[in-house]
Amino acid sequence: MASASRTSPSPAGARTSARSLSRPRRSRDASADASAHSHHEAEGTLAEEEVPEDDMDFAKLAEARKMLPWYKRPSSWWFLAILGFAAFCDSSTIAPRIEVYTQLICDELRPNPITGRGSGDGLLHALYGDLDGRKKMCSADPEVGAAVATLVMAYATVMGILGCLTTGWWTSLSDRSGRIYVLSIVMCSLVFGDLNFLVVGNFHQYLPGSYWWFGLAALVEGVFGTASTTNAIIYAYIADVVEPHNRAHIFSLFYGLFFIGLAIGPTVGGLIVRHTGSSLSVFYISGTFNLLVLAFITFAIPESLTASQKAKSRRQYEESIAKGKRDAVDAPVLYRFKRIFGFLSPLTVIWTAPETPVGNPLKAKSKIGDWSLVLMAASHGVAMLWATSYNYKFQYASAVFGWTSEEIGYYLSVVSVNKAIFLTLIFPTIVKLFKPKPAPSLHLPSTPSERDPLLAARSTSRRRSSSPHAAAEYTSRSIAFDLNMARVSVVIEFFSMFLIPFTNDPIVFTALSVANSYSSGHTPAAQSVTLALYAQRGGTESGKLLGALGVLQVLCSSILGQALFGMTYVKTVATFPATIYFVTSAVIAVSFVLLVLVRVPKAIPIHTQDETLVDVSVDV
Repeated sequence: MASASRTSPSPAGARTSARSLSRPRRSRDASADASAHSHHEAEGTLAEEEVPEDDMDFAKLAEARKMLPWYKRPSSWWFLAILGFAAFCDSSTIAPRIEVYTQLICDELRPNPITGRGSGDGLLHALYGDLDGRKKMCSADPEVGAAVATLVMAYATVMGILGCLTTGWWTSLSDRSGRIYVLSIVMCSLVFGDLNFLVVGNFHQYLPGSYWWFGLAALVEGVFGTASTTNAIIYAYIADVVEPHNRAHIFSLFYGLFFIGLAIGPTVGGLIVRHTGSSLSVFYISGTFNLLVLAFITFAIPESLTASQKAKSRRQYEESIAKGKRDAVDAPVLYRFKRIFGFLSPLTVIWTAPETPVGNPLKAKSKIGDWSLVLMAASHGVAMLWATSYNYKFQYASAVFGWTSEEIGYYLSVVSVNKAIFLTLIFPTIVKLFKPKPAPSLHLPSTPSERDPLLAARSTSRRRSSSPHAAAEYTSRSIAFDLNMARVSVVIEFFSMFLIPFTNDPIVFTALSVANSYSSGHTPAAQSVTLALYAQRGGTESGKLLGALGVLQVLCSSILGQALFGMTYVKTVATFPATIYFVTSAVIAVSFVLLVLVRVPKAIPIHTQDETLVDVSVDV
């Protein structure tokens, strides 16, 4: 899901949903058109070619979905319903995971003087016993801390490299084969990760290489695209079913529910560890819940893409394959070069403008020299750099303040409660009160003379000619609002991070972390802007865009970010561990500069020509 959330037929519910929205017709978007226009007598017109296609397609699909039973109706609420529980289970394992790493590595580097290294009883005692003094000694040991950081960095780097190679492919596959189908496959790797952690945690003393077997989960999760693939597919699902101007609100609610789960999980996880005396106990709960989530996604959630949408993506994919084969013959050297760096090919959607529809020169002109989408993607990548520093910050709190996994859990809960309040109450309220509202549509009254078809067509055309312009102006103002929200959020994040190294008081540290929680509006606002800019350029495959962002996330968070923050912590933990916060502040400053350079597109009305081709029987 947020961190948790496959090549077989779609689930039964998804197949039924897709079939019910897919009836063959001659129009380009046949499936949605047949369902939404069953009440119209006139069919097969050119109207959908002469009004904004994205708006028409979305409106038709929305009408078609309303006719489905609730359990077959694609909706963002399917994922919102389980997100909080998924975040609860995942967050309950954050602090215990670091504690397990620390104790296993400490037993290797600093064997218990009573039991000695390699003794099963000594290892179990370190994991399950009440050796609080030994735990604190291990957490404060710079050599142990550096080894833990190395393990975390190696785990994330392996997973990140493989994720870079596979994330784009999995998310692109979701455009062609369905969101639910691919998401079910990817979720299997998360279940395997929980199982692997339990096996290594319980039987590491019998395994050659001991704790390095944790890396097996990194290999499997990397092959299946990592959690970034899960997130990208879920975001694509939401983009499929939520109107563009509502996405910032839904993304905010999405993250708000995530942080509600994140607020409760660490505290409950800490209490479970205290009650059971085992840092591994929470992983049994997490693994069981991920199994239930996998079953729910596979058998309950309906597919968001119709058969015609998937067929269109398959045709585009086949065309790209055919083009690649032609390139292999015409330019073999260039083709081989592209194959070597093929894992980065999903990123091309960020700077490559889609084909411009005929008769739309203004839209084509607006794309020239506009780097806003590239800058937003770069800002997203930089944001992912500092998002990976949190594991090392937990180590920092443990080393500087002597916090145990239980105390880190309480800290996480306090911070997450504030993030949840901000994202579910404060941020939506700000959006509702201050975000520009769409202009009310004007409907000219009919007159008897308009019963003549030609006059009626001209009147309808005049009504529509103002609608695209008003919609374009509203979209432009909406993008500007979301962009400013993202900029303000980054400023808050910068100051809250920059001030932390100047205090050794855990209360002040917690207060600054709470202040940092009010920068949480950055992610939903930035994602809304990115999707809107992509749509402004004529992009329709949101899965491909989110897949590109997923590749960026893996590249920046699991490879570059781990190298940057992991090596920083390893080199400074024994001298000045707070260095990691100055590095984080510098990265945040770069992200802010990129956001400042983003240009809000001007309002350009589209599809306002060729009035006589507009079908008067369709009410846009």
